[in-house]
Amino acid sequence: MKGKKDVYTASLGLIGSAIGLGNLWRFPYMVGKNGGGAFLIVYLCFVVLLGAPLMIGEFILGRSSHASIVGAFKSFTPGKPWYLTGGLGVLTSSLILGFYGLVGGWSLKFFYLSSTNAFINKNSSEMGEIFIKFIASPVDPIFWQILFMVITALVLISKIEGSVEKITKIMMPMLFLIIIVLCMKALVLPEIGKGMVFFLKPDFSRITAGGIQAAMGQAFFSLSIGMGVLITYGSFMKSDENLFISALHVIGTDTIVAFLIGVIVFPVAFTYGIDPGSGPGLIFTTLSSLFNEIPGGYGLGVMFFLLLFLAALTTAISLLESVVTCLNNQCKLPRDISVLIATVLITGLGSLTSLSLGVWRETNIFYILDYITVDIFLPVIAMLTSFYIGHVLELKVIQEEMTNNGVQFKHAKILQQMLKFVCPVIIGAVLLIGLVLN
Repeated sequence: MKGKKDVYTASLGLIGSAIGLGNLWRFPYMVGKNGGGAFLIVYLCFVVLLGAPLMIGEFILGRSSHASIVGAFKSFTPGKPWYLTGGLGVLTSSLILGFYGLVGGWSLKFFYLSSTNAFINKNSSEMGEIFIKFIASPVDPIFWQILFMVITALVLISKIEGSVEKITKIMMPMLFLIIIVLCMKALVLPEIGKGMVFFLKPDFSRITAGGIQAAMGQAFFSLSIGMGVLITYGSFMKSDENLFISALHVIGTDTIVAFLIGVIVFPVAFTYGIDPGSGPGLIFTTLSSLFNEIPGGYGLGVMFFLLLFLAALTTAISLLESVVTCLNNQCKLPRDISVLIATVLITGLGSLTSLSLGVWRETNIFYILDYITVDIFLPVIAMLTSFYIGHVLELKVIQEEMTNNGVQFKHAKILQQMLKFVCPVIIGAVLLIGLVLN
C-alpha cells in the first residue's frame, strides 16, 4: 500500500510540472490555428509514439547520472561535446520562459479581473477587445509578467517547493472538477455540434507539413520533453519509483486535460462567434465569455484563472529550476545569485516579448520565440537526447533503472531500440520536411 502511495505522490509532482500553459493555453490555440481535428489526431499519434519512450528515456538519464541536464551528458561522456545538448536545453528553457512568464502574467491579470467582476455584462466581442487592449499596452502586461516571475523566483529562493507540491495535491483535483463542470456547460451550448465537428472530425486537407511539425512540437512542449525538466526531475527520483508508471500517469493525465479543454473551448467559440484561429488569446476570451453567461460563472471564473495561474507557476518553477541548477552546478555560482541572474535576464526577455505584441508588433518576437523553441529546439534536443540514450547508455543501465522491487522490465531492449533508431528517425524526418515545405 505504501508503494502505491509513493508512486502516486511522485506522479502527482510530475503531473503538476507537466500540466500548465502547454495544454491549458497553447493546445487549443494551436488546434484552432491548424485546422482542428486533423491536428488533434497527429498530436495524439506523437504523444503515444514518441512521448512515452522519450519521457522514460529522460527519466533514466537523470536518475542514472544523478545530475541536471548538462551534468547528465558530462557524466557518461566526459570531455566530449555531448554536454552542448544539455546547454541547448538550458537555453531553450530560458527562451521558453521568455514568453511563458508573459502568459503566466496574463493568467494573473485575468484572475484579478474576474475576481473584481470586471467582465460583467460584457459580450464576447468586448471580451476580445479587453484582451487585445491589455496585451497591446506597453506597461500593463509587463507589470503582471514581472509579478509572475518574482513569485516564481521567490519560491526557489525561499525553498518552499514542498509547499507548492502540497498546493498541487489540492489544485489538481480542483482543476479537474472545474474542467468537468465546464465540459458539462459546454455540451449544452447551441453550437456544440459545430464546435465538436471542428475539434474531432479530421479534415487532413487542412493539415500541412508545418502543421505536422507544430503537432510534434506541441506534444513535446506539453509533456516537458527536451527542456531538461524531466532529466532534472529524474535526478531526484528515488530508486524505487517506477519510471514506466510515472510516465504513463503524466502522459495520460496531461493528454486528458488537453482534450477536455478542447471540448470546452471550441463549442464556446462557435456559440459566441469567436474565431477558433484567433491566436494566443483564445482560452482567455472564450472562457471569460462562458463565465459571463452561465449561473455561478463568477465563482467558476475566479477559481479557474487562479488554478490556471498555479498550473503555470508549477511549470515555470521547473523551467527556472533547470536554468538555476545549471548555473549553480556548472558555473559554480551560489544558488541565490543563480536565481537572481536567471530571473532578471528572463524577465528582461519577457518584457521585450510583451512589447512585440504592442508597440513593437513588427518585430514578432513573441511568435518567433514560440516557433523556434517549440517547433525547432525541442525536437532537436529530443532527437539528440534519444540518440544519446540509445547509443551511449548500456542496456544494463536501462534495465537497472526500469527494474522495481526486483521485478525486471521485460521490454528494455525494445525501449533501447526505440530511442536508438525509431524516435530519432521520426523526429528528424518530421523536422526536415516541416522546415523544407513550411
